[in-house]
Amino acid sequence: MRRHIFYDALALAMLALASMSCGAPMGEAPEGPAPTQAPAPTSQEEPVPTSGASASTPAPSPAPVEPAPPVEPTPVVEERVVEVEWPAAMRVGDNDLIRFSLIPAPAEGGYVPTPEVGGHEVEATAMPILVARPGYTGYARATLSASGLNAEPAGPEEQLLVPGQANTWRWTISPDEAGTYRAVINLSVRWQPEEGSGLPGPFEEAVWDRVLTIEARGTLGLSGAQADLVGAGGSVLGLVTSIPFAEKGLGMLWKRLKQWRGKPRKAERSDPGTKA
Repeated sequence: MRRHIFYDALALAMLALASMSCGAPMGEAPEGPAPTQAPAPTSQEEPVPTSGASASTPAPSPAPVEPAPPVEPTPVVEERVVEVEWPAAMRVGDNDLIRFSLIPAPAEGGYVPTPEVGGHEVEATAMPILVARPGYTGYARATLSASGLNAEPAGPEEQLLVPGQANTWRWTISPDEAGTYRAVINLSVRWQPEEGSGLPGPFEEAVWDRVLTIEARGTLGLSGAQADLVGAGGSVLGLVTSIPFAEKGLGMLWKRLKQWRGKPRKAERSDPGTKA
């Protein structure tokens, strides 16, 4: 009887030890293997879901696409021909013309300067000129100054500067005295900021300048019209005096004219009715 109790107690002790080694409470059978615990996620690794979880790994999001920077307009530079025409010499009291033109250069080249007035000097120079600036409106301004020389502009000094379009200025000049005059032409561009652009301004840029030499000549202190009249009278007088025997021929003509006028008077005096 005691042996039976001893074996029963030994069997219970072994059963208790077996249950403790399996991690289950004594008296309960394990339902299955214990789930494994996932390692803790680090800052550089994505968290690994535990077994039995229904969560799925999210797809990587695409990198954001930066918008392209806006294309800003660029300044426009044109090849222009700067042409100036002026009289190298003129008479005191006469009026003459000075012309200044800003002409787009032809694509094929070979520009030939041509004066508008015969006998004038003309020069042409090709040069690049800024004709358009983003956010600004350009105005070309040409001025003429000459000490002692009367100069009247034939139009506005300031003109709108447009790509591909020519600009021309003219001045009427007249010297009061004989001498050598220096006329200076200056070209500049005034840039006016457009409304709402927020740009600073306006401001002006010098582009080109040229000094012209004009010789004014006088005739015995007379003006050009008076000198022409005196010259015409002298030409007629010279023509008459240059004819051979002009004085003798005029005298004979005058004598014949007097004889022709005296013939009727002689006929009246010799009336036949008075003899009786």
